[in-house]
Amino acid sequence: MTETSTALPNFKLDHTMLRVKNLEKSLDFYTRILGMKILRQNEYPAGRFTNTFIGYTDEDSGTNLELTYNWDQEEDYTKGNAWGGTWRSRSRTCTPPASTSSSRAWSSPRTPRR
Repeated sequence: MTETSTALPNFKLDHTMLRVKNLEKSLDFYTRILGMKILRQNEYPAGRFTNTFIGYTDEDSGTNLELTYNWDQEEDYTKGNAWGGTWRSRSRTCTPPASTSSSRAWSSPRTPRR
């Protein structure tokens, strides 16, 4: 019989990112309906986007959601182009797991990404 390790890995999902077409409507849903809190919000005029981090816990304690609002987005997002995620080790950013087919969806924590 093969033994299975019960040790926790030395990384966690830091946050996942969703691109939203209507930031106000999205924030209303996540905060008023789901009860999440806005943790921080940054606007990037040069890149023409806003990042808003929301969640049930602070950013260091749990996994949170990053809503990215691209100011000039006119078309609806599709399932393939509206998300991304970040894994973070307990001490630094991790590289994507080897089983990940694409590394472009991965980013460093607290680094603005479009």
